Amino acid sequence: MAYLDQAFVAVLNRLGIELCAFPTLVEHRKAFFASSQARLEKLQKSGADYITDLSFFKKVFRERTGITVSTIHGVKGAEFDVVIAFGLLQGMVPHFSDSDGDAAASKLLYVLASRARKHLHLISEAGRSRGRYGSYEPTEVLARFEFDYNG
Repeated sequence: MAYLDQAFVAVLNRLGIELCAFPTLVEHRKAFFASSQARLEKLQKSGADYITDLSFFKKVFRERTGITVSTIHGVKGAEFDVVIAFGLLQGMVPHFSDSDGDAAASKLLYVLASRARKHLHLISEAGRSRGRYGSYEPTEVLARFEFDYNG
């Protein structure tokens, strides 16, 4: 907990925030550290001695690697080197119940596109079966764009 406390103080110092000037922040800090300490002690009693090791704590905050699978709404605020989105079909993006489909689709596609730092792959296939309702078509908003893949 000492490491976390030092990090907290360092952040406040870096931001130029005087802790004692904000009584509510002082109370929240005390409550956070008290509940965290109680949880650590409980975990230690259950045999998780590694839980207080500094290297274990740092692992929690290290940059993650691997694949993240999410909905469009679930990635708001996140960034990824590569984003691959599929199923961008009329009736899904936008959802068939959206009254202003083009605006809703544009917003969702913006959220998707703005998550990619390096590579963006948008897949909107034609002919995907909808069972007795025929087949899906590509999202109209996305279908209006053309990209020269050979350029």
